[in-house]
Amino acid sequence: MQGRLFFSPRIIGFYSNIFGHKTKFFFLWEDVDDIQVIPATLSIGSPSLMIILRKDRGLEAKHGAKGTDHQGRLKFHFQSFVSFNDAYR
Repeated sequence: MQGRLFFSPRIIGFYSNIFGHKTKFFFLWEDVDDIQVIPATLSIGSPSLMIILRKDRGLEAKHGAKGTDHQGRLKFHFQSFVSFNDAYR
């Protein structure tokens, strides 16, 4: 199954099941500080999203974060393996 993002008025969710490895993340909108689109590169064929949480938020999901920025905010990268136009819609 491909990675999928879900949006509701209160929550952002991500779910993927790749070769039996399941990944699930849920964030409250109030914890999200910024969302950025990372353009496609030669090594990564489709764009991805970077979700940056407010400082000291989402610490229970720290194990899945890509890292932190200079302000200490957690950064999460999510990529879907479907075409970006379909995912963006």
